[in-house]
Amino acid sequence: MMRKALSKGIVHIVFIKADGSERQAYATTNEEVLEINKALPSGSGRNNLTNENQVRFYDMTIKKWRSFLMERLTIVYDESY
Repeated sequence: MMRKALSKGIVHIVFIKADGSERQAYATTNEEVLEINKALPSGSGRNNLTNENQVRFYDMTIKKWRSFLMERLTIVYDESY
């Protein structure tokens, strides 16, 4: 469900980082948004996740690729941009 939401647009999420701190992000994997931002993933980076619970996303605020574990996701705001 989370991956589907990310592929449709930009989703405001909050998750707990590995160091225990909280992080907010405006996240997406939507190809149109990524293309506009010149952020399409390169070949080797697309499928190198080792954990099926790990979700990779592009952070619209810092303009970098990041990931989180599903069990660390705390809030998904209803807003979609």
